[in-house]
Amino acid sequence: MTLTTLAALGFAGLAGFAALVQLALIAGAPWGALTLAGRWPGALPMRLRPVAALQAALQMAMATAVLVEAGLVALRLPGWCIWASLILTGVSVGLHLVTPSAAERRLWLPILCLMMICGGIVIIA
Repeated sequence: MTLTTLAALGFAGLAGFAALVQLALIAGAPWGALTLAGRWPGALPMRLRPVAALQAALQMAMATAVLVEAGLVALRLPGWCIWASLILTGVSVGLHLVTPSAAERRLWLPILCLMMICGGIVIIA
């Protein structure tokens, strides 16, 4: 298995984990402190669950873009999709550096940094 393949699968696995957490939040998991700056401890209010759905869909779209770029998924996507995925991940890193939620920062910052590294490997390979 090549480094590019491993990096793409790593990015997709981490994005999949993030999407599963968002789906659990939609279902009412009491993990509100791990998202949206930790403003809603416990279960997310119903009005915010569509935000979690959007985040889950975005994570899966980003994973797909990385897998396509690595040649692991046979779809045709514009070349900018991989760059958009990395830019969004980079913005997320920045936001998690300044989040007031220590729990959110401890969980997501390492994951997002690993996603940046994996996505970067896919782009330069």
